[in-house]
Amino acid sequence: MEQNNQNISANEEVNSNFITFFTRHKIEIPLIQRDYVQGSNLQSKKRNEFIDSLFEALKDDGKPCELDFIYGTENNEVFLPLDGQQRLTTLFLLHWYLINKCRLENPNEYKRIMAEIKWDACEFSYKTRRSSTVFTEKLRSYQPEKMNEAMSEEIKQQSWYSESWDLDPTVNAMMDMLDAIGNKYNGLKMHVAAQMLEKMLSSKIINFDKLDMGKFKLNDSLYVKMNARGKQLTEFENWKAKFIKFLEEVYADSEFDYIDEKRNEFKTIKNYFTHSIEHEWTDLFWAYAVNDYIQRKSEYDVLPEEEKLKRPKVINPLIDYYFLNFYHYIFSLQYFISRKDGSEEEDSVIDDTEKTRMDLFSKNENISFLYQSLDTFVYIMKENNTIGDFFDNLFYLEGQETDGRIRLFSSKTTNLFESCITSKASVDEQILLYCLIVYCIKKKCYTITDELKIYMRICRNLLESINQRLTKDMQIHSNVRLSQLPKYIATINNLCSIADYSTVEKLNAGMGDTEAVIRVIKCYLVKDADIYKLEDSGYTHGSLYAFDLSMNHNELSEAFTAFKRAKDMNRARILVAYGYQGTNFGMCAHGKRRFFGYKDRWNVIFRYKSESQVLKEAFSSFVSDFNKQKNIETILNTKKNTVNKDSFAYYFLNYDAFANSALSWTMDDKDDPKLVDAHHFFAINTEHDIITLPRFSSNPLLGYHTDPYACSVAQKLKNAHPDIYAKMNYTGKDKNKAKIVFDDYNIEMSCTDNGWAITFRSISNDGKMRHLPIYMLRELAGKCNHHKKNVHYIIKDASCDYIESAYNFILWLFQK
Repeated sequence: MEQNNQNISANEEVNSNFITFFTRHKIEIPLIQRDYVQGSNLQSKKRNEFIDSLFEALKDDGKPCELDFIYGTENNEVFLPLDGQQRLTTLFLLHWYLINKCRLENPNEYKRIMAEIKWDACEFSYKTRRSSTVFTEKLRSYQPEKMNEAMSEEIKQQSWYSESWDLDPTVNAMMDMLDAIGNKYNGLKMHVAAQMLEKMLSSKIINFDKLDMGKFKLNDSLYVKMNARGKQLTEFENWKAKFIKFLEEVYADSEFDYIDEKRNEFKTIKNYFTHSIEHEWTDLFWAYAVNDYIQRKSEYDVLPEEEKLKRPKVINPLIDYYFLNFYHYIFSLQYFISRKDGSEEEDSVIDDTEKTRMDLFSKNENISFLYQSLDTFVYIMKENNTIGDFFDNLFYLEGQETDGRIRLFSSKTTNLFESCITSKASVDEQILLYCLIVYCIKKKCYTITDELKIYMRICRNLLESINQRLTKDMQIHSNVRLSQLPKYIATINNLCSIADYSTVEKLNAGMGDTEAVIRVIKCYLVKDADIYKLEDSGYTHGSLYAFDLSMNHNELSEAFTAFKRAKDMNRARILVAYGYQGTNFGMCAHGKRRFFGYKDRWNVIFRYKSESQVLKEAFSSFVSDFNKQKNIETILNTKKNTVNKDSFAYYFLNYDAFANSALSWTMDDKDDPKLVDAHHFFAINTEHDIITLPRFSSNPLLGYHTDPYACSVAQKLKNAHPDIYAKMNYTGKDKNKAKIVFDDYNIEMSCTDNGWAITFRSISNDGKMRHLPIYMLRELAGKCNHHKKNVHYIIKDASCDYIESAYNFILWLFQK
């Protein structure tokens, strides 16, 4: 041990301040590190406490703020932190803020203080993601012209900032931290950036010690267990010791009420924990730890030797990460459950402090639920060989058959337990796993039963029905929230108390659309495979609003399968043919936005309850016809001739270029309109006053658009008269509605309910006056009805539809 202590002394920097350390070392956050999270708004309480301690130290009479050891390895003057990344990043951001604040507040003092500091020459970089790397580089050299508003907003307005960085958690957390530092500074009675900066740079009021683990010749066990001061290095060991002490103080000799009979000699709450954490609960996570170790070890072993020097050693398998993730998962559940009056505004904010955790687990029901949850998976593992086998027999993913199992829609794995302990579980998955845990505890169910499948299918459907349809991307998004757990519990407990599902007439409201579940619950009892298929479709996500369940279920399923296999355009045509008028996305300047289905957005139509009755009527009529004819093409060919010739439906069914209308350059990319990747998204004012919206957004009129009637005429000309097509334009922009334009004659053709409106522009785009010859104007009078303001309407011909009418007029125009 004495030799080890000598090694430590030789390879550490004691009592360093950041700027001294920064000028000696290039700091590089390596690829293997996690994202920066200390600044995140999701950690606001802990973040603000840390900022307070830093600002407190920088007061005139402030006491030193000691940040303990920063562990890492050094290679060619580049320091790679293994532990301390979060603290170093926060110090970097604090220095950046005060340096720039001082520069703006007191330029003369700034020059004096920074005279010997070569900030621009220092390097601090993130290698966790490419976006983090570039952002950090740009930020380090960025000198804002003002710092009055939130720095995040100021930074986002810079030309070098990329919108794609909004998805980078490190970038987000850095900007959250800068905003928090700014808020703290702006809350000071006096602006003293110069004094604070000078104190921070010239003293060691904020300090830390550096330990180079690459040169520190310790064996693995010592590396894991302690540092120079004899402290434990793993968060888990520290947590476990504190937690055992907490259990001893709070529960003393109190006994655990749900002891596993094989652990009967460890009856107290404390002893049950100390035994289980070293045995049964370790076994629970061990397989995951071993698999992770094998993967990391194999990746490490193939690295070049010089690269290995930059990486931390791959130590033996540890359950630390997995156990603590599960512990925090249970804590977050119990936290929100205990906040029965929690407001929705605080739905994602957890007061994740040690005091809050200890207060929560001081309640017997909460510590009991933690133990029972862990034991539930111990029993599941025992009864099913592995936990993964249990989940594989309960759930399935896209591309597999149901065979009674329940499909998970957004998951990459059926193993919700694994998703949870690796911190990859979405909120929906966390709640669904909670539903499973509660059921297994209450029913003592550790194998797959028919009743469990019914219960989990109901829970899946209820959670999927908690959603919101957003106009910004025209997608259905989950609206499941942990903060709503107190409401969900009423439904969950109700479901768990049901002994016979055949008698269920009503469910306690609270979690999702309980009325919709009652409609299908009896189908589960007979293991109706057709209902399972309908529910497990990506179109429905468990919501059968579009289906008349009084119809034959096999016929429903067969017709729906054929519908899904049809081409995108034909799917939309089927619904339109039977009277469906699209799902409403509100008004815009050109009328109601109506959507008729597209690729991955069909669930937007089938899951939207508000307009489901019209969809149900249309789809039921299709099912009836399909049951007789079994061929979608035949059905559509029949419907083409039966719809009103003056309706939107007629043109949508008869003209490919109408149904698949898109911007001219998109249409030109394909020889056949059937092949165009069209969105089937329109703004409909009247039957003939329509534009095609080319993008899914909350402001679809921003940019270019087209008119489906004009597009259909254009494509007819492109095929028969490409020379004429080359002279026309049928694209609109922003609020200027699309129309057919021929610059050669200064003619514009707009589709209206009164027919095609013909107008003449006084000046062409090249600035020259052009008019139709006199004889053509005379003939025009015979083809059009004159209207005031020099608008002519093509006289309607009963034998021609709108497309043919415009096409014939254009041929006359150019053949003259």
